[in-house]
Amino acid sequence: MLLGLEFITEARLLQALDHLESMNAVQLQKTIFESVKTQYDTDDKGIYYHIAL
Repeated sequence: MLLGLEFITEARLLQALDHLESMNAVQLQKTIFESVKTQYDTDDKGIYYHIAL
């Protein structure tokens, strides 16, 4: 499995989802976008991503 989710309990997963829902979604997307740009050394003219919370 890609993320090793087989070791995460339901309670911990729900806690993580609650935490994500409490965050500013726009700021979270900007942070992820900047991280992807840095990781892949690219500009913002060819990246498409989708985050469903």
